[in-house]
Amino acid sequence: MVTSSEKYRLRDSFLMDSGSTIHVSRDRERFSNFRKAPTGHYALCGSGTVPILGYREIDIELSNISGKRPKRKLLRLYNIAFCPLFLTNLASLSKLEEREID
Repeated sequence: MVTSSEKYRLRDSFLMDSGSTIHVSRDRERFSNFRKAPTGHYALCGSGTVPILGYREIDIELSNISGKRPKRKLLRLYNIAFCPLFLTNLASLSKLEEREID
C-alpha cells in the first residue's frame, strides 16, 4: 500500500484516466486563477470520498508514448479539482473527448 507521504515516480505526473469524470490535481502551485471550492464538494475515490478544496486551470506538458517530451507542447485542462489527498494527478479521458481531444 502506498501512502500520500511516500515519494513515488508518478506522484507529480498526470495520468490519463478513462474512469474519471473530472480532472484532478494534488498540487496547488500548478493552478492558475485558483478559486476555493464551495463547502461540501467531494470527489469519489475508490469506496470513499476526498474533499475538493478548489478549482481552476492547469497547463500540462505532454510527452509521447516513449516518454520523451516533444518540443514543449502544452495542454490546458479546465475546471480541475484540487484534491491534495490524491496519490497522483488525473486527466479525465471523457472530459478531453468532450473537447474532441483524444
